[in-house]
Amino acid sequence: MPQTALQRSATQYAHYWLRKERSVVEALADGDEDTRRTALQRAAGYFRIARNFPRAFDVGRGLTRLAPVHALLRAPSLRRLDRDNLTEVVDSFRHQLGGLYGGKDLLSAATKILWLTHGDPVIIFDSQARIALGTPYANYDAYVDAWRDAYMSYAVAIRRACSSIPRDRALAPDPDALSERARVGVDHDWFRHRVFDIHLWNVGAAKQRLAPRP
Repeated sequence: MPQTALQRSATQYAHYWLRKERSVVEALADGDEDTRRTALQRAAGYFRIARNFPRAFDVGRGLTRLAPVHALLRAPSLRRLDRDNLTEVVDSFRHQLGGLYGGKDLLSAATKILWLTHGDPVIIFDSQARIALGTPYANYDAYVDAWRDAYMSYAVAIRRACSSIPRDRALAPDPDALSERARVGVDHDWFRHRVFDIHLWNVGAAKQRLAPRP
């Protein structure tokens, strides 16, 4: 894994965090229900998952956009999410979401929403990253195992890449922030994990472009 590629991914994610992701994470950590509902709609746009939630199943039924998702996020089953029960919680959440929106398997969308609301230990499932890791389609258990193994192999290189990011005051710890991620700042595992996500996405996208077409 070339160090320069990791450095590009670190800079890329710092840009995403500053311009988009931090504001969504902060809004979802807010106690105000209207703020959280609006943030969830922004999150769907940011992660490009809105198309996974057809409007016929919320607005078409007289509900606020993504209201069923917002209600589901208050479920007691999501209050305890840790490294040991991650795959179990994600599998339940992906199918519950699908049940609300036409019966689809919403694995990727589920992990992206849970990342924004819970942060670590959630590992985002993305189709491009899956290609990079070479895991079976829609198998989250295999994906998580492969992701963790790959991350540990390159943890030192990832840390070095993150240390090369030009320091911006907005990347530093903010004790007044609502989310734990913004409070601890980017010199933390949560940021390095997302840098690895971005790198895997870039690798998977390159592999897909080079794949022979039938």
